[in-house]
Amino acid sequence: DTLTPAPLPQGRGVRSPCRCRCPRSKAHSPRSAAPMRILGIDPGLQRTGYGLIDVTATGRATIVEAGVIRADARKPLENRVREIYDGLSSVFGDFHPDVAVVEELFSTYGHPKTAILMGHARGVSLLACSRAGCRVFEYTPQQVKLAVVGYGKFGFGLFSFGYSLIFD
Repeated sequence: DTLTPAPLPQGRGVRSPCRCRCPRSKAHSPRSAAPMRILGIDPGLQRTGYGLIDVTATGRATIVEAGVIRADARKPLENRVREIYDGLSSVFGDFHPDVAVVEELFSTYGHPKTAILMGHARGVSLLACSRAGCRVFEYTPQQVKLAVVGYGKFGFGLFSFGYSLIFD
């Protein structure tokens, strides 16, 4: 049973200048050699991870930024989702990604409360994408692993190794 990841999305329209000193320091058209900026989001109620890469037309990927948005677990749920939203909004404002990739909810039916809670973090992540006008693609953790190292069922160690081969 093999999962085939969807192809990378295509660029859209004229992009606005970026504040991160990347090749986007001037507005350009999609026909230019500027890379496509992709924001990956791994939603969580305490830690929402994100990473930005630029991918050229030849498929070469460069890491632009990576980080974690931390929400205080002692605060009420509504405050935590606001912290996640504010953090992602800041990322969108600073880096202007062309598209976003949000991890699909991964939980078994044995843990429905976890799935519901994770749905809050995922929902606010999708809201931040929508408010920024960013097109969203969704992938399961298995599809991401398959795309990076060609096999979808392994631990983080092998994923890290595949990641280092791509970006080092």
